[in-house]
Amino acid sequence: MRVTAVAAALLLVPLAACNVEDIVGNDCRKAIGVAFLDQPIAVRDRMQAISWRESRWTPGVVNSSGHTGCLQLSAKSHAARARRLGYQWSDLRRAWPNAVVAKSIFDDCGFAPWEAPDYGCDPL
Repeated sequence: MRVTAVAAALLLVPLAACNVEDIVGNDCRKAIGVAFLDQPIAVRDRMQAISWRESRWTPGVVNSSGHTGCLQLSAKSHAARARRLGYQWSDLRRAWPNAVVAKSIFDDCGFAPWEAPDYGCDPL
């Protein structure tokens, strides 16, 4: 198993004693790598590739449809989920909150939200 420097750092410091966002900074690749740490490396790599396709790893990007951040999350579909996870929609312009909400979506829907415009997964 390949372990990134960020993941290794997190393994050495109890999560309660640190702010993950301070460790990953505003780096989409690192944020996704840590948020998806419980997934196989192939899933993390695929989510990082999706982030490159969606935002070119630019956390603050908002497209003409209003999709936001590293993984271009939709306010229409995912704002309630973001609130439930303790984030305001504007927080999703930062890499870590975007990755956390994306991981929650992934846990419920898999890759479907990033593969098909009408993926049919309940966004809540």
